[in-house]
Order: sequence, then structure tokens, then C-alpha cells
Amino acid sequence: MKQRALSQMIAAGAVLASVTFSALPAFASAPAAPEHGRAIPVQSTMVRCIRAQVKMNIRSGPGYHYAVIEKVNVGNRLPVTGLSIDCRWWRVPCPPGGTLGGCFMVRNRNWITTAPSNSPNEPFPVVSSAVKRITALVNVNIRSGPHTGYQRLGTLTQGAITNVHGVSVDGHWYQVDCPRSGVNGNCFVTANLLYTEPAK
Repeated sequence: MKQRALSQMIAAGAVLASVTFSALPAFASAPAAPEHGRAIPVQSTMVRCIRAQVKMNIRSGPGYHYAVIEKVNVGNRLPVTGLSIDCRWWRVPCPPGGTLGGCFMVRNRNWITTAPSNSPNEPFPVVSSAVKRITALVNVNIRSGPHTGYQRLGTLTQGAITNVHGVSVDGHWYQVDCPRSGVNGNCFVTANLLYTEPAK
């Protein structure tokens, strides 16, 4: 009797396993590769520009396994839009001369040096935004660049509304109307929803 019950249990288990595994897909699809760095998280950096000391590759992501998008010649300068989380790769605008998304160059001081901008008023790269105006939920600093390390140019007071001309490549800062002290459109306020929101 016991042996018969055990045989029935084993048979039931086999049927259950067959049903379970037959319901699973034959293979799991690999996640889609991020397009030109847009889905790859980065951190902010105070470095705005770099210069190639040797001929270098621009890659579609922060690693040597990413595809080479283009090569940079010795002496070429590129704006920096972020730094990889592991601090090993600079994010730069994708060629040819675009600002949408981000590509990457290895951060090696023997191959790349930081460089001053052509002008202190050189505009930051931004991308278009569906948000055209924002309202300040609290008093918000207007800064000369998309980072808290940049100079404060003024204040967007609580309840004030301003026009949006673009958003930083990392999506964290709105480019807005400048106060009188702003130069060349380099005026930014945070896009944090705790401080600003799209105007109704």
C-alpha cells in the first residue's frame, strides 16, 4: 500500500513539473541595449570640457565592450555632460555634433585632459523638453550651470512661473529665462518635483 501511494505521489510530481516547465518560455529575451547612453545612469561633474591627448574612441556606453561610434583626433575638444557611476568614463554628446543622449570616452589622464571652455559663456548642451513653463513650489536658486556647484544668479520665488528652453542632458535641470546677471542662456533651475513643477 505504501509503495503504491509513493508511486502515485511521484507520478503526480512529474505531471506538475511537466505543466510548470511547459508554461515557461524556451528562453528569456536579453534586455535591449541602451541607445547611445541615454538609459545609462551617470553622475554630475564640474568638468565641462575635455581634450584628447591621443587618438581615441567614442563608445556607445561606459565600457570597452560597447560599440565604437566615432574616433576623436589628437587635440580635439568635447563638452562633458556627465561622469559614469564608477568614475571611469566621461559622457560626451554623441556625434556628429549632436547633444541628444550621451556617448562615452574613457577617463584616462594619460589620454585625456580636462580643458577650459572656449568661453566662460559657452552654452551648455541641452535637449528639447515637453515642459514649456514651470512653477516654483518654493524659492529656487537660478544657477549659471546645471549643478549646485555653479554660481547662483538669482532666485525664482515661490509661485513664480518662468519659460523653459530645454533640459540638461541628464534630465535634472531646466534651462530657463535668465535674470539680468545671466549670460548666453546659461540659467538653470532644478527639475526636482519637490521644488518645481510644470505650469498649468
